[in-house]
Amino acid sequence: MRDRNKEDSILLAKIDDMIYRWKNDYTVEATQFLDMHQRSVVENFLMLQNKGYAIGQKGRIDYRFFGGYEGAERVRCYLMQEYASTGDFHDICAIKVSYDNRERRLSHRDFLGSILGLGIKREKIGDIIVGEDHGYILLSESILNFVLNNFCKVGRASVNVEIVPVESLAIYDAKYDDLWDTVASTRADNVISSMFNISRSKAAEAIKNGLVFCNNLELSKVDRQIQAGDKMVLRGRGKAVLVEIGDKSRKGRTYIRFHRYT
Repeated sequence: MRDRNKEDSILLAKIDDMIYRWKNDYTVEATQFLDMHQRSVVENFLMLQNKGYAIGQKGRIDYRFFGGYEGAERVRCYLMQEYASTGDFHDICAIKVSYDNRERRLSHRDFLGSILGLGIKREKIGDIIVGEDHGYILLSESILNFVLNNFCKVGRASVNVEIVPVESLAIYDAKYDDLWDTVASTRADNVISSMFNISRSKAAEAIKNGLVFCNNLELSKVDRQIQAGDKMVLRGRGKAVLVEIGDKSRKGRTYIRFHRYT
């Protein structure tokens, strides 16, 4: 089993080093790609560092999370300088991997397993977006040429790999179901249970195991009140947004409307 506390400590030590270089060398600093737990750890740490500093005040750390397109799940954390913007970041690249899908459609696991099979570390790979006969893979610029020269198969399927502009992924249109339900209250365990069709006890267990995220931060309390507009993720099951909190039903339950992404 992974020692998450040890991994988190190593990650935060790297962030400390980044902050030192950012302050002393006046450079833009960036992590490798972070998963949702790592992002939550880093963001909580940076918010703590900025406590007491007003926006724009000297000493405040200006940071952004960016994964190549709006809404990316795997992101890099950038410590910014005044002269930089996310449009200046050319260290995230995108490739389109096309194949003949007449035999079978390739999955996210197929793409990920094949590219990691080249000896590439997971931290170099961002999101993988799977289409009907292709997939888009976000990755670090440092491995782009290696991937272009060596990534020729996903499982048994031969693939064609080409560079595509990262900006083109911004138009990726996520689909969702618009749903209504009733919950006993807007506690996190109730809302997660409703959104992902699992029991309240399993929702509570997922929260305690660090599998639930609210607005990109890891959720730790089952009784946290979820608000309209909150973005929820249950790892392994998907993501949803609480759109509206409605009136009470005759039985005293609360109507909620949410978008569950498909």
